[in-house]
Amino acid sequence: MTTIEFDSVELKNPAPLKPKEIYGCHFEIEIECVTDSFADITAIIAKSGITKTSVLLSGKTSVQTTGSKASLVITGCDLANTYTNCAIMGEVTYEEIPPGNWWKYKVKFVKDYAA
Repeated sequence: MTTIEFDSVELKNPAPLKPKEIYGCHFEIEIECVTDSFADITAIIAKSGITKTSVLLSGKTSVQTTGSKASLVITGCDLANTYTNCAIMGEVTYEEIPPGNWWKYKVKFVKDYAA
């Protein structure tokens, strides 16, 4: 079972991870999770910093983040490692899954190995 934490906040029920490596020195991974507690989403947004919140045409809510850096800890899969100085980049998006009481959210982490 894969577990993921960002600055001690657990990202629950992650979908299979699909990392990208760009130019051999830049790690990027988008993580999609499902939770039954909206507090999980607010906790990850609080760790990343907020600059702007908006509702997209798709009905998802988008939260622009400031890119605060912390450790991303992944265990129980091929990517098991602690990635220090990772940042949540771009936005965190989330939506309620009908009929309610469940939430799906996406977050993208980036680490530049040259930095």
